Amino acid sequence: MSSCKLTKTGLPETGLPSSRQRRDLLNSNNKRSFAALWMTDVVFLILLLIFLFSLPSKLFVSPTSYVVEASNGDLLSASIAKDGQWRFPVADTIPEKFAQCLVAFEDKRFYYHPGVDPIAMARAMRQNFKAKSVVSGGSTISMQVIRLSRRESRTVWQKLIEVILAIRLEASYSKKKF
Repeated sequence: MSSCKLTKTGLPETGLPSSRQRRDLLNSNNKRSFAALWMTDVVFLILLLIFLFSLPSKLFVSPTSYVVEASNGDLLSASIAKDGQWRFPVADTIPEKFAQCLVAFEDKRFYYHPGVDPIAMARAMRQNFKAKSVVSGGSTISMQVIRLSRRESRTVWQKLIEVILAIRLEASYSKKKF
């Protein structure tokens, strides 16, 4: 029998591990891989739960304005909300022409993105860098709904939160719903 010297790493001088060393190495790698996989799954599950429960059940809790109309549709009275803004209760429907105009002017690719329009975001970043100030936001209608419901300061961090919540909003409601 020949004796074999081991190096500092525990491997024989030939550089090849023995079958027992290979088995021990695989077992320790498998344990580390399993632990890493398990931790990744836990982190993913936590992020998924945060995403699923990120929207409040009611987006707007703002005071509303009131309009009183006669039976023929004539305006009899109107009052501003307590905060000085015109905000009306949710209507059952809105005129189709109004919806078309809103989409045409605010978010022309509204029906083709998941809440965030990467083309509009890229355009806004390009314009802002060129002007060296904020001249365009690149927000979609969904992002504007989220921003108006949250009333937070306008920062890059808030924009990222708006992106996530806009995607969440569109996952919850159909495009026709809002």
